[in-house]
Amino acid sequence: MGRLTEALGGRGGGLDVRMRIKVLFMDTACVKAAVDKVRRRNLSRIGYWIMKSARWSLLPARRKTLGQMYPKERRQYESAVRSARMHGRRKPKRPWASSRPGHPPRVRPRSLLKRRLYFSWDPATASVVIGPEKFRAAGVPHALEHGSTMPTSRRIEKLTGLSSYNMEPRRFMGPALKRARPKMAKKWRDSVRGGL
Repeated sequence: MGRLTEALGGRGGGLDVRMRIKVLFMDTACVKAAVDKVRRRNLSRIGYWIMKSARWSLLPARRKTLGQMYPKERRQYESAVRSARMHGRRKPKRPWASSRPGHPPRVRPRSLLKRRLYFSWDPATASVVIGPEKFRAAGVPHALEHGSTMPTSRRIEKLTGLSSYNMEPRRFMGPALKRARPKMAKKWRDSVRGGL
């Protein structure tokens, strides 16, 4: 005990060392501020990566081939083509095709799904939220990600006679998060140390 007291600088050395430890390592306000700053910066960057990755996966929609059309839909299209030729009008465009189940959804030129896909820092929970903004067809993003039974449009109901259909998942947010995980781990490594 005597050696330890001498090493610490006399009888009061122990108190001095404890005070220094508190100043250097237990300044919780300083550490918390640094951690909060680094967390916000890193989570915001991660949110940006995931947002960009999800947007990137939403490829432009394609038109259906004749073989992909419903029988009634094909008859209507071929009739419209004949009518256009007969009257010298421009050939009508084929209907839009959906992406295959298990693949990210394909979007039309003015799709709100892609244009309103954002990330946002939430100070109340110290977390970042990424995903499509809520819009009129509120259940569509959830159905695309997880699958659901959805009502058909009037046009599809007339073509098929079905008022609803089982939508299989066409995930785009989950895969975007998975692609971002390696960057997330690298970003967090020694990040607090760098922020102090």
